[in-house]
Amino acid sequence: MKKKMENKMNIDITKINGAEILEFLNNLLNERGDDVCDISMRTPFIFEAQEIKDNEYRLHFSVYYNNWGTHQLIEDNIIKISEKDGVTCWPEEPFDGDGTAETLEDALTKWLETHEFNLDREHIFQEKMKEIYEVLPQISFNETKMIDNVIEKLNVIKTYMI
Repeated sequence: MKKKMENKMNIDITKINGAEILEFLNNLLNERGDDVCDISMRTPFIFEAQEIKDNEYRLHFSVYYNNWGTHQLIEDNIIKISEKDGVTCWPEEPFDGDGTAETLEDALTKWLETHEFNLDREHIFQEKMKEIYEVLPQISFNETKMIDNVIEKLNVIKTYMI
């Protein structure tokens, strides 16, 4: 409980961008791996949705579970951030209870103390949409890799629309 009380923070939840959080977590696990903790989450962390509800920011994401070398996608994990409660992670089974929540909470709390989110969301959104508009006319019927690339970029763009 004492550790949770220390996680309180002075943060404007309307400025949070889930893409930046997930980029941090992907980099953290890719660069430091077992130094972070022996957790069973494996990259990439994948954006699902973000919202502000009941005075807290909520990030919904998918991530892979390392099940004896077989990576299974586990959806609807949640990170909540509020001024009152700080960072709280709600991982789905099979992550619940394995130390993952606490590890992510600690890492995100430390990161958020110094991180400044990019606040020019509308400009970034417009610039990224221009890239999509330029690519779309080049895609033909059998270009599945190009479509996958566009979908991936659109998922990132969606994070600027909170």
